[in-house]
Amino acid sequence: MEERELPAWPQEDQPSVPEIITKPVTNDRELAFKVDGEGYYLPRVVTPAIALRASKMLRHHGDVHASTYALEQLLGAEQYDRLASNDSLTTEQLETIAKLVVSRALGPLEGRT
Repeated sequence: MEERELPAWPQEDQPSVPEIITKPVTNDRELAFKVDGEGYYLPRVVTPAIALRASKMLRHHGDVHASTYALEQLLGAEQYDRLASNDSLTTEQLETIAKLVVSRALGPLEGRT
């Protein structure tokens, strides 16, 4: 079998392939809401990866799973456990919190963070 030399990529007459270089995500957080005077903090910037996973969860498993996923991801384990341990929290209050967190989680897909 005859060996042949492959052309260099990209060829001069073809556009180059875009290269995307990611940066580490910072853990910069801001106060998002309070429950009984205790602050809960969410990331200032939500990564598109979280938004994509939450969107997929919403499509495949519904809003309850997507809300739970978003709450766990954005709050983090400590804040999520603190919220889950509050037996006085009403359904309406939890719905308000979940809407805020899901909106933040899906923000990158809607052109906002």
